[in-house]
Amino acid sequence: MKINITDSADKKYYNEFYWILLNYDFLHEEPKSRVHFATTRPLVYAIVSIVMILIFAISFAINHHIINVYPIIFFSIVLIISTIYFFYVRHSINKYHNIKGKRSLQIAKYFIEVQNSSGKYRLLWKDTKSVIFNHYTICFIPKDPTKILISTRIEYKKQIKKAIREYSKRRLVVDNTKFYEKKPKKTPEKELTEALKELKPEARELEEEVVKAPAKKAVAKTTKKKTVKVEAKPKTTKKTATKKTATKKTSTKKTTTKTTAKKPAAKKKTTKKAK
Repeated sequence: MKINITDSADKKYYNEFYWILLNYDFLHEEPKSRVHFATTRPLVYAIVSIVMILIFAISFAINHHIINVYPIIFFSIVLIISTIYFFYVRHSINKYHNIKGKRSLQIAKYFIEVQNSSGKYRLLWKDTKSVIFNHYTICFIPKDPTKILISTRIEYKKQIKKAIREYSKRRLVVDNTKFYEKKPKKTPEKELTEALKELKPEARELEEEVVKAPAKKAVAKTTKKKTVKVEAKPKTTKKTATKKTATKKTSTKKTTTKTTAKKPAAKKKTTKKAK
């Protein structure tokens, strides 16, 4: 796949690319890291040094201590160096931005090749450590830090990802675009919806437990009822058995009483005959 790059890129792209060049060793070791603009650091140093100079200048005007003079000298030197560095970076960014000419990026099965007015440069896939997607840049980082990296704009993200999938090189991709996504301001309604989303799985588990629990109880009740009915039958049989045994006992008692009543009568008759 070949991507033709004819128009000039935005200054933000070159500002980020220049920071990558200055911090190339850091990015080579830690590809999953946030990339900044090259002009931010000297600008921050300049602002901090101006604030500190004003603070110590006011304290020197009030107290007239010689000790307060040394910080003023130190921060004034920092201010001079940071301003010179800031304008140097701005000049180099403008220089990159003003370069005109046809440029192209070719992604093949075995290599990545970039072509511009200065010539061609090729990087083999086997020598590539990672492909980093930043805020404005896409960088092909070689395994050897002494070699030159290849960079292009983030506008070609879809085409490059398609080629990476085609040549099965997705293991090299490091997508850091999530670091630069603007997070929307949280309102009370959004916070509630997010909290509900987080609680959804737990609520589902609780619902499942609540649904399952009554079913188990119902089953237990039905089984108990059945067992009661089954147990009721032998009870009735026991009662009938006891009744039968009771009748038998009463009948035996009656027979015994009859027999005992007849025996003494027979004895009396025999005695009379003897006389």
